[in-house]
Amino acid sequence: MPGIRTRLTRLALRARIKRECPDPDFTVRHLRRVMAAPPLLTRLPVGAHRESVELNQDLWATRIHADNARYTVLYVHGGAFMAGDTTTYHAMAGYLARKLPGEVYLLDYRLAPEHPYPAALDDCMNAYRALLDQGVDPEHMILAGDSAGGNLTLATLLRARDENLPLPRCAVTFSPSSDATCRLPSIDGNNRSDVMLTASMIRQAAAIYLNGIDPRTPGASPLHGEYQGLPPLLFTTSENECLRDDCYAALNKAREAGVTARLVTRKDMPHVWPIFYPLMPEAKKDLQQAVAFMRAPG
Repeated sequence: MPGIRTRLTRLALRARIKRECPDPDFTVRHLRRVMAAPPLLTRLPVGAHRESVELNQDLWATRIHADNARYTVLYVHGGAFMAGDTTTYHAMAGYLARKLPGEVYLLDYRLAPEHPYPAALDDCMNAYRALLDQGVDPEHMILAGDSAGGNLTLATLLRARDENLPLPRCAVTFSPSSDATCRLPSIDGNNRSDVMLTASMIRQAAAIYLNGIDPRTPGASPLHGEYQGLPPLLFTTSENECLRDDCYAALNKAREAGVTARLVTRKDMPHVWPIFYPLMPEAKKDLQQAVAFMRAPG
């Protein structure tokens, strides 16, 4: 059973974030309001440094790095494609930077509905190309993201492979969305047990992001792409969350394609729990697993 800190975090997340979303305007307003950065998650650990960098024209990221960085992480934040703030990730990115050691680029990509698909994916690809052009060795580069950012991480891998770009050493996805058709059973089956998301929120977010395109388009719905030739992947998911089956389906598809794919799963955890590592001991333990995978993904 989760400890008291985790149970309190779950209660706080349910009270603040979980809502039934009746229409697109409500969904955008609600998610943008509640996903502003919680102060505790913005604090950098000792030994991590922060700066704002322009990766490409009008494409910015926050670079959080440790001394003697060896690895480069391009991290894509969650927020249902329409919300989220990179400052929420400072503590987690600082932890990764110190433990790898490395540098973590928190990408400030364009958001729907103002910028629907493929704007966010284009930004991820441009950021990836920019790091390659700057001389970052793909053997020491890692793609990572959570929720919608996990979707974009997988979609970026698919496009990079199809464009014959060098692929990173591995990728890490925390509770990724992978199927924009929103038909997998856990979306409705875990609607009550998920402490953050609801089925209506997920379906509204997908519709806003897609803006009328076919939901089986691999760039927007990476479950419907082909996974042959991808680098090793690490997935995390809570057994109680609505996107559980999005994670399992992508994991299984990767394994069927011969890709090394590992899974970290827990019961009674909130969606994307590793990003809450200052609040939850389980999150810190699983970030340690992510760091170990980034160092030795084979």
